[in-house]
Amino acid sequence: MAPIGMLYGDIRQFQTKAILNAAIISGLEIGQPPFEFGVTNKSPEFTQNSLWEESPPLKIMKDSR
Repeated sequence: MAPIGMLYGDIRQFQTKAILNAAIISGLEIGQPPFEFGVTNKSPEFTQNSLWEESPPLKIMKDSR
């Protein structure tokens, strides 16, 4: 199955774990690129996806339906 989106977040965060666990229970796949706190969350790609530059933003792919 193709991932429905990309989750930009550190696996140690509660929110990231909760999102990934909900995806597993729902039978969905979410991609997770490498994340380095203090570096990745300052990148332009991250800040475009995050409304308040907070982690973890989830970018849904348009063709995921």
